[in-house]
Amino acid sequence: SAIVAQVVPVLIEGKDVQHAWLGISGTTLNPQINEKMGLPADQRGVLVVEVTKGSPADKANLQGSTKDVTIDGLPMKVGGDVIISINGAPVRQFDDLLLYLTYNAKVGDKVTLTLLRDGKNEDVTVELMDRPDASQWDRLFAAQESQP
Repeated sequence: SAIVAQVVPVLIEGKDVQHAWLGISGTTLNPQINEKMGLPADQRGVLVVEVTKGSPADKANLQGSTKDVTIDGLPMKVGGDVIISINGAPVRQFDDLLLYLTYNAKVGDKVTLTLLRDGKNEDVTVELMDRPDASQWDRLFAAQESQP
């Protein structure tokens, strides 16, 4: 109902609904990922697996995963930044990050992500953009594929 309360007035005004976008794909840490990354078994957070070129995360220099491993017989990438908080709110799993962006952030906001990078905490400021629509995705991916 909170989302409806935000969206309906925008639609009534005839405007497009914007969604705050970070520009990553990621996964919730678990003991198997932690082991492969040399992290404590109980480390919580969101592993940044991939950063979309031209996205807010890319502009803030977030680092995606670079190392290929096998976990439970499945290929997986590890080694990227781990997001452990957004604006001081703990990020224990991917849903924590998504819910924060949905309920507490809007396009143009600057948020502070606390990352675990190379074994140290680091704060990074990211200015959120509007999530691309289908035609914009096509341009983003075409640009990404043409880059070395």
